[in-house]
Amino acid sequence: MDLGTLFTTSSTKSTEAIADQDLIVSDDSEFIENIADMYAIEGYSQPLSATSLEVALDMVRAGKKIRHFLLDNRQPMELKARVTEATTSLDVGVNVIVISSLDSIKMQNWVEAQGASYMLWDGKVDDLLWFVSSNPEQACVTTQTKSRVAKRVLVLGTRGGIGVSTISCALSYLLATQANLKTLLIDHDTCAVVGDMLLGLKGLKLRMNSHDLSVREMDAGIARTYLHNVSEKIDYLVMESSYSCIGKHSETLTVLSQQLVSEYNFMIDSVSSGQFDEIHDGDLRKKYHKIIVVCDPSIVSLRAYKLLKRKLGDAEHQVIFNHSRPLSDYPMSISSAEKRMKMENTVSIGFEPGLEKGVIQKGDLHFKKSKFMKEVDPLLTALTGKKSKNKKNFWPFKK
Repeated sequence: MDLGTLFTTSSTKSTEAIADQDLIVSDDSEFIENIADMYAIEGYSQPLSATSLEVALDMVRAGKKIRHFLLDNRQPMELKARVTEATTSLDVGVNVIVISSLDSIKMQNWVEAQGASYMLWDGKVDDLLWFVSSNPEQACVTTQTKSRVAKRVLVLGTRGGIGVSTISCALSYLLATQANLKTLLIDHDTCAVVGDMLLGLKGLKLRMNSHDLSVREMDAGIARTYLHNVSEKIDYLVMESSYSCIGKHSETLTVLSQQLVSEYNFMIDSVSSGQFDEIHDGDLRKKYHKIIVVCDPSIVSLRAYKLLKRKLGDAEHQVIFNHSRPLSDYPMSISSAEKRMKMENTVSIGFEPGLEKGVIQKGDLHFKKSKFMKEVDPLLTALTGKKSKNKKNFWPFKK
């Protein structure tokens, strides 16, 4: 029987206001059918369904607007991996509901710490009403679910002009366009701001940082006034430094961005080596989802990396060799630098002549179609599991 047809006219609940649909991720057809029947009885829009998490995420990336993302994990295998992938890949506005048969307070707390809701399955599909109801008064009030928070990525340079801003902009652009994830780029640079040119932000006017900007008075409303909107999925946070806030510039940017952690999927901190001490205020492993250290095979860069490595301590990090000039201009090869610094699993981005000139003459479109952008693709995959639409990666062989 098609309950969707039977109850369409008899329901007193309005479905017109529901612009987005719910999506059920399950390979159990009977489970999906029972939920669909419940939706029909309640007068809700019929949910979409996918047999795997990968298929479901592809549907979202293809443009499906989802309100509730129902993840069937009644078989508790790989629960953490699946929840992590879902909360990382989906926009913060999507409510992730994890349906599990595992009666564990520890697991429930972990799921809720990721910003998802945890529903203990007892065979009653009607219990889902507490989670998917469009009426706030009917919503579940017994579960204190934390808001989804942005995963912070630190892109840290070992010297000036090594390409930290370029890599940060490329990664922000890919997260927004290839993975459809809302991203905030925080530019800690106090001298050479180039993010507006690379991302195509017109008419950038920097607000001045000052000692009057008290961290005790910051909230989300104040923080938003410092944002520069690049596109629907990218915002840019950058300020002009002043003598009165020397040593506090990056701290202020960090506190401002921290007020907005529930509004983004990712936050990219673009930081030079000289500002590292300002942001190093505790255990970096807890603060950052991923740390990327940008080097080149020069003596200055490798000496700086050796110092930074001690400061990073136990925090895992990815080393990227970015060539801002031809290989022949460097005193050693990448393999020699790796051996000298005892590096493992490094990544190399080749030199692209004319990149800066092309951006100045042709604008951000030149940057977004550049070889450099394609070479940053693997970072996108490492962060989200999402493979870029670019057909080829142009990672050069190490020499």
